[in-house]
Amino acid sequence: MKGRLTSKPFEKKSFYLDLKGSPYEASLAKDLKKLGARHEILFSKDVSFVVSNRVPLKSWTSNLSQWNPLTPKSMCPSPQLLSDR
Repeated sequence: MKGRLTSKPFEKKSFYLDLKGSPYEASLAKDLKKLGARHEILFSKDVSFVVSNRVPLKSWTSNLSQWNPLTPKSMCPSPQLLSDR
């Protein structure tokens, strides 16, 4: 049994592969299965790990943290406040 793994380090783990356009997705899924992992086709709360080739969300949302559409200057006053004047 040369080349067979006796240890399954990812036996109780599941992976969701988000590798859009990657030629390695099928190969990686096969290798993970050999290591005991489950390859999840749909993302769910049961997924242990996500493997992705997308840009991390934090890097693209860092510019949004400075923009707040509800700053006190831009908030629309309540109709009740206008009628009290």
